[in-house]
Amino acid sequence: FGGHSWMVVANKFTKLQTEKGTYFCDYITPGVESPSRFGDIPYKTWPTRDQLLVMFREGARNHGLYDYTRFNVAVEKVKALPGKHRYGLATVPVDEPDDAGALVVGSS
Repeated sequence: FGGHSWMVVANKFTKLQTEKGTYFCDYITPGVESPSRFGDIPYKTWPTRDQLLVMFREGARNHGLYDYTRFNVAVEKVKALPGKHRYGLATVPVDEPDDAGALVVGSS
């Protein structure tokens, strides 16, 4: 978790250009204060790339996203399915392009 921009484009000296108070996973959750650390890593006012990656991954872990996420796959097709917010996704592993891939049903 962290996205291409933070994992690949940014370097260890890159910092967030806005204050951390509005840049954390539970920002929109009422009553949740801006974190000061994630585990033993401090979360500073202008967090670095590495601090942000820890925050993204800890937030994903806290919300159970690892159980619902498929890494290292390319999404080749998305089709809206009947009903609200349901989708079919055709995926192929990026490290095994000859693999037949999978059809996944998801929702938002």
